[in-house]
Amino acid sequence: EPKSDGDIRICTLVNYHINRPL
Repeated sequence: EPKSDGDIRICTLVNYHINRPL
């Protein structure tokens, strides 16, 4: 299932915040 550019950007931001130490 292809994702739209917006979905990819959101997923990237979410993963970035999850992996980044607070």
